[in-house]
Amino acid sequence: EDILFAFLTGNEQWLLACEGSVLLFSQGHEIARAELPEVIASIGWEGSRLVVRDVTGETTTITVNDWGLVT
Repeated sequence: EDILFAFLTGNEQWLLACEGSVLLFSQGHEIARAELPEVIASIGWEGSRLVVRDVTGETTTITVNDWGLVT
């Protein structure tokens, strides 16, 4: 999958949004993954939540914390 968006979180973790998934990395290791049903069209933050809109217009909200991703 291609990386579409990358964010460095406040706790030195990387959040990568790929075509159909969101991955959380800490110290170079993947610690969480959220699979999405469609390709990501846009993405943005609302506090500690990531709001993902896919190519069909559906929105998924993912809570990002130190230990993982919660959909």
